Amino acid sequence: MTVLSEVELMRCRQNAAVAVELAAKVIYDRRTMPADKDVFWSCAEQIALTAILLHVAEITDSPTPTTITDLIAARTLAALDDEISNSPSRDARAFWLKLRTMQSRLLATVLGGVTLKWTFNPHHNEETLNDGHSQIPLTD
Repeated sequence: MTVLSEVELMRCRQNAAVAVELAAKVIYDRRTMPADKDVFWSCAEQIALTAILLHVAEITDSPTPTTITDLIAARTLAALDDEISNSPSRDARAFWLKLRTMQSRLLATVLGGVTLKWTFNPHHNEETLNDGHSQIPLTD
């Protein structure tokens, strides 16, 4: 089991390969994958989460899993699009650009999937859910 912690999130800073790997661990977790395993949605969710991980690693000194949730929840789709499109992370902008051709309702659905898989990771326990510096355990 891998634990997604502040240290792991910081490893995403200027390292797209790490962000892609961490996003894949969240999106492709066998316990959160739908039975039909629709490739389009999973790929789009991984691209979105990768862009978000890269962006958050650049805009904060101590990113936590809660930082990711707050970024998505506290912004409108247009505001999130504008923020990541202008991210200090070149890689975040590049990944996000792949999603910008989607209709806004499709992008909103992708972000909904990311939020659900990120927030309701099946490895959470009561302690990590209530801890502001929680760690999200993920399977290898």
